[in-house]
Amino acid sequence: MILPLTISFVAFVVCLLIGFLVYYQSSKKMEHKLFLALCLVNAWMALSEFLFIQSAEPAYTLFWAKTNILPGLAVSVALHFVFALTGIGIIRKKWFLGIVYIPNIMFYLYILFTGGAIIDIVKGQWGNEVVYNVQSPFLSMVNLWISIFGLLSFIIPLIYYFKTGDKKKKKQLAYISLGFFLPTVMGSAIYFVKPLTGFDVPRVPSFFTMLLELLLGYAVWKFGLLDLNPATAVNNIVETISDMLLIIDRKRKIVSYNNAVLKLSSYQHEEIIDNNINKLFSGNGLHLLFDRLDASAVDNDNKKTVDHYIVRHVEDALITKNSEMIPVNISVSVLYEKDGEKAGYVLVARDITSQKIAENENNKLIAELREAMENVKTLKGFIPICAKCKKVRDDQGYWGQIEKYISEHSEALISHGICPECAEKLYGNEDWYQHKKE
Repeated sequence: MILPLTISFVAFVVCLLIGFLVYYQSSKKMEHKLFLALCLVNAWMALSEFLFIQSAEPAYTLFWAKTNILPGLAVSVALHFVFALTGIGIIRKKWFLGIVYIPNIMFYLYILFTGGAIIDIVKGQWGNEVVYNVQSPFLSMVNLWISIFGLLSFIIPLIYYFKTGDKKKKKQLAYISLGFFLPTVMGSAIYFVKPLTGFDVPRVPSFFTMLLELLLGYAVWKFGLLDLNPATAVNNIVETISDMLLIIDRKRKIVSYNNAVLKLSSYQHEEIIDNNINKLFSGNGLHLLFDRLDASAVDNDNKKTVDHYIVRHVEDALITKNSEMIPVNISVSVLYEKDGEKAGYVLVARDITSQKIAENENNKLIAELREAMENVKTLKGFIPICAKCKKVRDDQGYWGQIEKYISEHSEALISHGICPECAEKLYGNEDWYQHKKE
């Protein structure tokens, strides 16, 4: 019993270590997240296998036997991982994820609550063993489903191995195909050893899942991280920039986009792809620009000209899923086929909300300054004043006190007093005045 227990425990530790090692090297990549999920599922299988083999209590033994039946869920994650790694766009479709995961989850829940095709649990040479009803239709259906998924997980990387011209990618796909092929073949062959040789070997699937994780982990870590090719670098840049980038065909339908489009618009993939660009942008600026580009293309027989290489800029508004209008600055350039035929457009849109807010604040400040300048009263030019009484003539020809004129034509305030000369003339003979002077 020690040998299978040791294998199960080592497989549990190895699956966890490899999963987190690869994940923390690049936690944002989808294939690394899925690889960690696959490692966690296989680690749980190894742990439940470890506990099942040595369990002495019938209730616990049956429970660990049920929870150990996770190959269905494991192959779902494995197939999802393969699709993500090879870049097949179908993984964005919700119906695809439903087909991959829902049946296997239902199988697992059925086994967990009913026992499925488990007939009995017996004590063997290497510990507890499960006896299945081999004639059960349910067991046959589960095995067929798992076999199909396992076969696809092996075939898809193999197909891409022959299609790609990248040598490093070929090595990665070779390890992945080998990772799915060897454990499957070896795991199936072990069940024929005793009937053919009479020698009973421990049946520990965790050993083969550990071998799978080692090969897949090496392929992802070695060839997916350390050797970054230009195409991958460009793709990472496009997916991480804050500006929206869209590829549009000649009919103005969206054929590709980056993550910023989903983030800013709040739409889902199926709500954007293959839809007209009019769904995202509301103003006439972009539509008029496309019309001019299309008219120019017709005038030049749809062939590229020097003028077509110029990037056009226009301001428009992005319509979000919540009907919010976000001001954007759009740059549009034309894409061409090798023969010079127009293929579509590249559109880059930048959120200029903060810029518009700053412009509005500046315009408001300028308007306030203008209003203040208009309200400032100044005295300028010639002022007609009487040589005798010092009255001032206004613009309407009326004569008035100089104090009134100054107060109406400036911000100055008049404060009356008396000069020494006038005081002498008015009060010079008064005793109190003479007393004050002394």
